[in-house]
Amino acid sequence: MTSNNTNKTSLPFRPLSLRDFSRYAKHLAWVIQEPLQSSQNLLAKIYGYSGFYELKKVMEQTTGEPGPFLFTGGHYNRILKIIKDHREAKDKALNERDCAAMEIGLFERPEWHRKHFDRHKQKMLVLSGEDRRSPDLTVSDYATVAPHFDAQRQYVLLFTKLGRGIYDAAIELIGFHRFPDLYIREQKLLQLLDISHRHPNNPWPFSLFFIYCAFDKTRHFHDMEEPYWYAPKTRRTNATCEDISLFEQVKHCVSLFEDIYCGHANDAANPNLVVTEGDYGGDTYCWPNLLFYGIHLALTLGEVDTSRQWLAILSAIEQKEGVERAKYILEYVDEIRARTPICSN
Repeated sequence: MTSNNTNKTSLPFRPLSLRDFSRYAKHLAWVIQEPLQSSQNLLAKIYGYSGFYELKKVMEQTTGEPGPFLFTGGHYNRILKIIKDHREAKDKALNERDCAAMEIGLFERPEWHRKHFDRHKQKMLVLSGEDRRSPDLTVSDYATVAPHFDAQRQYVLLFTKLGRGIYDAAIELIGFHRFPDLYIREQKLLQLLDISHRHPNNPWPFSLFFIYCAFDKTRHFHDMEEPYWYAPKTRRTNATCEDISLFEQVKHCVSLFEDIYCGHANDAANPNLVVTEGDYGGDTYCWPNLLFYGIHLALTLGEVDTSRQWLAILSAIEQKEGVERAKYILEYVDEIRARTPICSN
């Protein structure tokens, strides 16, 4: 009789071939940092066999339909349980790399498994600081905008392999809000800032750092009850070097996004953008929010002309979104323009 567990996970799973199984096991070994032989046994158990010897025997002596290539919640649980049991046998606990084993498509067809593995490998290299870096890298080495030929002829971001890895790593790091420990949250933000230093011509890491410093209680620039760029009406009367340095970095990121989007920046930020897996992804978050909080920062520093330029871009984006966030900022602009700017453009 088939067990409930088998129903939930469609086990045993039959690989397409022993060669494909070996490739999957090799990738699993890299992710969880285990020797290949150990990884082969773990993967065979994940697939519902007693070990690699039984799987090999079944593959050599029987025929059958490969698969089923179907990934379910039961598979997630099984992958973690098999690896967890293996770790506990060595008096060790699951780590973040072990959890990543769920994301590399172990129950997918080879072409999809390879895509998932390559993407997660690049993300893990970025998170560990082992990614490719060079001062000669330009923004186009990370992402470009390409037309997506759907009915609405919208545009999508086309990430390079490195660009996708950096984006995925940055998105994972901003999940720090799930950690109640302030120290962990700060370490995640500092790790994000380190990525931005390694890749100064990639706008995503620093933009997310800036946005979340503005949004989150964790602060790295000012010891204040709230980040000061929340409220442009209460502009500071003295600009510090940190204020101006932060503003210059925000300006740099805005210029990088403008380089990517060229004449169709607003289309690329459209929330109705088609977002697909793999190299493509819609930027419906970083670009608008960098502008939103950047406008606030510019106003606090008296950079009214710059704030007006960014406000015009944000307003065009939000018109398409049906959002009116930019409208309320306008009431402060004339008032702040009447004051003596701290910094002149």
